[in-house]
Amino acid sequence: MWWLLACSTSSPSQDIALSEQALRQREADPRGAAATCAQINDPQLHTECTWAVVEALAPVDGEAAAALCDGLQGRGQGECYFRLAELRGDASWCAKAAPNEDDCRLHVFSQGMGGWLPRGAAPGAVEPLAAAPIQAAGLSVDDPRPWSALYRFVLGGQRPLDRSTCADAPTPLQQEACAQTALALFDDRLNHLRDRGEALCEGELPPAARYAPDPALDARLAERRAADLCDPSARRSPPPPGGLPGAGPPGGPPP
Repeated sequence: MWWLLACSTSSPSQDIALSEQALRQREADPRGAAATCAQINDPQLHTECTWAVVEALAPVDGEAAAALCDGLQGRGQGECYFRLAELRGDASWCAKAAPNEDDCRLHVFSQGMGGWLPRGAAPGAVEPLAAAPIQAAGLSVDDPRPWSALYRFVLGGQRPLDRSTCADAPTPLQQEACAQTALALFDDRLNHLRDRGEALCEGELPPAARYAPDPALDARLAERRAADLCDPSARRSPPPPGGLPGAGPPGGPPP
C-alpha cells in the first residue's frame, strides 16, 4: 500500500528536504506526500510530517488517514488520532488517542456544539439538547466536564456575564458546573483585556468584561486587581487563536 513504503537511508539534511517536499505536496497529492514522509528516517520529523499529511487527508478519506496514524508509535500515534477525530468530528477515533482519550472526546463534543445549539441558548434550556451529543462523544452526563464546556459556549455569548442564570440549570451538578465555568470565563476575559493593554485597574470595566451584580465576581475582580491587573509587567503576549481545550468556540453561539 502507498503509505507503507520502505524507508531509504537519508541524512538529516535529506530528511528536512523530504519533510519540506511533503508539506508542499500534501494538499494536491496527500497520498504522494505520505509516501514522501515514509522515506524520512528521523523519528520526530517523520511523525510531524505524517501529522501534516493526516490533516490534509482526513477531511476527504478518514480511513486512509487512520492507516497513516497506525504507522506511528506511542504518543505520536495518539496525537495523530486526536487530530483525526477533531478533523472528522468523530469521537470514535478518540479511543486510540492515548493518553488523551477524554480530552479528545471533549474537543470533538465542543467543536460540534455550534451545530445543534439554538440562537440565544441559555442555562435551563440547553441541557436536554446536550445529553445526546455528550453521550455520542463517549462522555457521561454525570461528568461535569462536558457541562462546563457547554456552559463556556453558552455564557460566552452573554454581555454582560450573568452567573445568576446558572440557577436555571436543572441539577446541582449542572448549576455548579455553570457557576464555576462563569468564574473561569470571567478570568479569561480579564486576561485577554489585560494582555491587550486595556485599563482594568480601577473604575468601570470595558464592556467585554462587565457582569451583572454578583458578589463572587466582585471578589474575583478585587483579587485580580490586587494580583495582576494593576501591574503593567503582568501583561502577556496574546495567546494563539482558538479556545481552551474542551472549551468550545470562545465567543459562544450567535446572538
